[in-house]
Amino acid sequence: MTWDEGGNGSVTSASIRQMFMEKATGGHGAIASKRGDADAALSRAAQKVEAVYEVPFFAHAAMEPMNCTVHAKGDGTAEAWISTQSPMTARAMVAQVLGITPEKVAFHTLFCGGGFGRRLGVARRRATA
Repeated sequence: MTWDEGGNGSVTSASIRQMFMEKATGGHGAIASKRGDADAALSRAAQKVEAVYEVPFFAHAAMEPMNCTVHAKGDGTAEAWISTQSPMTARAMVAQVLGITPEKVAFHTLFCGGGFGRRLGVARRRATA
């Protein structure tokens, strides 16, 4: 088996920096407001201060497995333990999958890590499949 890194396999902090620098200096930016002449003012300045602040790329990703626990009880109720940013929507999805009303789902939001928007999409796709 050969691992395929996909189209972004060669993306690095250095390549992201280069892309941003090219965009920032190549006249690609949008002008939200233009007042005065910044270039002229800077050319007359007695003192200029320049600084560049950079950090490497950090993945905005969950550190724990993408999972949840749902106990579907025989009496038509359920209990769910899910780390999510949208507990009401997740509760509704659990109810939909089980064929019960959301009021019959006791929902426990776990404050450990997060899905950063990914978990809900996966749950929605699986619930409607």
